[in-house]
Amino acid sequence: MITHEVLMNAIALLNNGVSLNIVSKTLGVNRTQLSRHLNTLIKKNLLVKYLNVFIDRLQTPVSIVIGELKQKATGLRCLLGNPPLIISYYSYTSRPTIISYVRDDYSGIDARSIAADACRIVFYGRISQVLVPIQVVQNPGFTLLESSVFIDKDILLDEADEVIALELFRLFNPCIFGRWRTSDLVGTLKKSLGARDTYHHFTRHAVALTRKKYVYKDSGMYSLIFVSSDTLDALAALLSQLHESQILIDVEQANMVSTYPFIGVIHAWISLDKLYDYNKGHDLIEGVSYAIYPVFSVH
Repeated sequence: MITHEVLMNAIALLNNGVSLNIVSKTLGVNRTQLSRHLNTLIKKNLLVKYLNVFIDRLQTPVSIVIGELKQKATGLRCLLGNPPLIISYYSYTSRPTIISYVRDDYSGIDARSIAADACRIVFYGRISQVLVPIQVVQNPGFTLLESSVFIDKDILLDEADEVIALELFRLFNPCIFGRWRTSDLVGTLKKSLGARDTYHHFTRHAVALTRKKYVYKDSGMYSLIFVSSDTLDALAALLSQLHESQILIDVEQANMVSTYPFIGVIHAWISLDKLYDYNKGHDLIEGVSYAIYPVFSVH
C-alpha cells in the first residue's frame, strides 16, 4: 500500500533526480504499484507533471506587474495601450487584483502607461532569476535551486525558441495538461503558435530551458504569493513553515525580481480552508512579508 508519507517521499526523491527504480527500492515499495499510483493521481488531477521554464535565461525581457483595481467594475484595466501580455491572473482579496507577466522590461513604468484613475500599481519589475523549490526528502522543508544549476550557460536560442519558451510558461502556469508526452506539447504549440519546425525548436533548443517536476496539488487552489524576504534562507524557511502548517500544499516556481532582499512571485497550490482558518499559522519569521493571491481566473 502506498501511504501518503511514502507518496510524498517518492515525489521528493523523483524531483531530486532519483529514478523510479531506485525510489521504489529506497522506500521498499513495488515499482509497478508506485508507477500506477502516480498515474492514477495524475488522471484524477491531484498530481501534475509540471515543467519549470527558465524565463530568466531569455534575451526577451519578462516582467511582473501587480495592480489593484479601485472598483469591481467591468472593463477596468491597469495597463493602457496594448502591452505584450504573456499571461494574466485575476484574484480578489480586499480589491480586484490583476497579476500580469509582460514581454517587456518593466523595471520602470512610465506613468502614462498606467490607468491611474482605475488602478493602483502594487509592484512591478523585471525577472532576474528563476528559482526551483525542491522538497527535502523525509522533511517538510524546501531548498531553492537557481536556474543555473539545471541549464547550460552557453545555450544558443533564436527568436522561435524564445516564443516557444514563453508559450510553455503560459501553458504550465497553471498546467493545462493531465498526462502528457513531448508529442502532446509539440501539437499544442503548433496549434497555438502556428509555427513550423516546432518539434525541432522544442527538442533541440527550447527544451534546454525546462525541467520536469512532479507537483502534488491535491484539491488545492492555484495561487500566487508575492514575497519580500531579507534572505533566501528566510524565504526557504517561510515555504517550509507554510507547508508544515498545511496552508501550502506544494510549490512550482519562484520568479525573482530582486536578490537582496528577495522580492518576487511564487507559483503554488494552497489550501483555502487552512488559509482562512484563524487557528492555522506559523512561527514568526524575521525579515519576511508576503501576500497570498488565490487565482480565480487566467487570461
